[in-house]
Amino acid sequence: VHCILQDHRGLMWFGTQDGLNCYDGQRVQVFRQAPFDSTSLSDDFITTLHEDSKQRFWVGTAKGLNCYDFAKGTFRRSSQLKTVILQIIEDKNKAIWVQTKTTWWVMAANETEFKATKRSPDDAKKALLAQITPLLPAKVSVSSLMTDHLGIVWVGTRGQGIYRFRYEADKQQYAPLDAFDEDFFDTNGLKSSHITCLYEGNEADEDIVWIGTREAGVQLYSRSKNTFKHWERLFTQESAATRTFFGLTTDKKGHLWVGSYSGLYRIHRATHDIRTYKTPPNTIVETSLEDTQGSFWVGGNTGLFHLDNTQQQFETFN
Repeated sequence: VHCILQDHRGLMWFGTQDGLNCYDGQRVQVFRQAPFDSTSLSDDFITTLHEDSKQRFWVGTAKGLNCYDFAKGTFRRSSQLKTVILQIIEDKNKAIWVQTKTTWWVMAANETEFKATKRSPDDAKKALLAQITPLLPAKVSVSSLMTDHLGIVWVGTRGQGIYRFRYEADKQQYAPLDAFDEDFFDTNGLKSSHITCLYEGNEADEDIVWIGTREAGVQLYSRSKNTFKHWERLFTQESAATRTFFGLTTDKKGHLWVGSYSGLYRIHRATHDIRTYKTPPNTIVETSLEDTQGSFWVGGNTGLFHLDNTQQQFETFN
């Protein structure tokens, strides 16, 4: 399962390498490419899904872009985009952006055709990185970028720790604030210089920044204490795979979900209580979603899993 989406009708959609699956709560309908039928999908390998503000349902495949017609139950293939679709995004101006391997395409809110462009919806992020990069040491490899609610820019790297920058309004430029490198012997220090992801909650008074690392689990940075907390109790085995955390997301109740190669962890952000959910061996979680009923869905290289709220365990969805 490469992607999951719940549409405006409450239908659950799952994109796989062997078709598009639609689940209405009782049965699963599978959509695939049909030879000689131009109203079917352009390819069975589903790469990405998106429903825009006009309730148009877009399906990206390995061989083009499709738009689903709910009334007819058919797909309209794009005559312009017939290559691998990497992602589909709608910006604040209601424009639809589609990324391929070679370029971005955009369709403005009042238009009906896509146009190739040298711009991208990531231009703001790229502009920020362009300002920050000259302030970083040479040969630093950036893995993650985040601006927190205080306006501080966090830069996670692959092997060089974390760099932070603040914006100086009078000079209209960013300036170095501080940096955190691996300090294994400091109880309150960062335990890995390989940063995989950065996350901050939405609360205005949020004190904690969550940091996913390679081989050292999840680190919690407290602004008020200026310290890192190392969550050793997340470790269930002493393997590098177990200690590598690659995903951070929150559900509607405010729980933080952390993915690793050994399973999923649900963390209560107020009490820091942890619940562990096992996934099948060698599962790599690629996508997750909480639906309108509060059910949690996880898709990965070994299939689709649904969290049974009564049993509080993930079940393989067939």
